[in-house]
Amino acid sequence: MKTNEINGFKIGNFYLSELRTVVSLYKKLQEKSDFQGNDARINILTAEFGLPLAVIMQAKEVIGYASAIINHSNKVEMTCFFLSEFHQIELKEALEVKAKRNYIQTFGDDDHSISKLKLAIERLIDWLNL
Repeated sequence: MKTNEINGFKIGNFYLSELRTVVSLYKKLQEKSDFQGNDARINILTAEFGLPLAVIMQAKEVIGYASAIINHSNKVEMTCFFLSEFHQIELKEALEVKAKRNYIQTFGDDDHSISKLKLAIERLIDWLNL
């Protein structure tokens, strides 16, 4: 795995073996974000989950990840999710850079890259929601 290290944290490529952990982290964070006090269990993932492209680890444990999503302006955006105690601006910026680099290497930076990403997100979400 190609990794960058910052203050003991390793930022690297996302691999399928980390998918379960990333999905669990996403669901856990979404459940915490229900401000109305409702039971906010997430059973179905949506496009907001995005396509994971990079992870940040500490002591071989995934503590955050970055996903590519398509925002409301139909532009590619990198979103980062962290366990709250690990969120640091320096780490977020490095994770976004790694994810953006992985996105360009995978999908390119042309007019068709957004449609390719959209299709990849839809396929991943459909598969995870089976």
